[in-house]
Amino acid sequence: FLPELPPEVIRFTTQARYWSGPFHWPYFATMSRMVCCLVVVLLSACTPLDEDVVGRFTLDEEGSCQSCAETGPRVMVFREVATEPPSYRYRFDFEDGGGHAGAYQFVATDTSDVSLTLYPDSAGPFHQDVVGEVMLTQYSFRAGVVRSPCGGLFRQCKWRP
Repeated sequence: FLPELPPEVIRFTTQARYWSGPFHWPYFATMSRMVCCLVVVLLSACTPLDEDVVGRFTLDEEGSCQSCAETGPRVMVFREVATEPPSYRYRFDFEDGGGHAGAYQFVATDTSDVSLTLYPDSAGPFHQDVVGEVMLTQYSFRAGVVRSPCGGLFRQCKWRP
């Protein structure tokens, strides 16, 4: 009582039943392109962050809160010391003429921000209490600017190169 099917329908249904798994050409070609693009993006983004944050950053007084000059440094200097392995040093100069210096490290906090950790080993007379401490700061580095929160959700102290 089953009707006779034309040969084209039989051929289509048998071909549709058999899928060649993950190595089916269109699927494999699309996946290989996506993997190659991902590898290129990851390899281009794998430069250590400490190398990107070498330079002199000065407080942007127009784009920052009024309290930034009082509480934060006027100038931040980050440099790489030519040793093996390379080490990174900082120096902060404050409005009062004092400052402190030591080693630093930027630590990733999420996908968009990294925060600055300081290891001061020398300081002027007004900042001697920080020598030997590990300072977990709220300074972050994003879009080529060192930032610190001040006075609200969208207000920030900014130090620009």
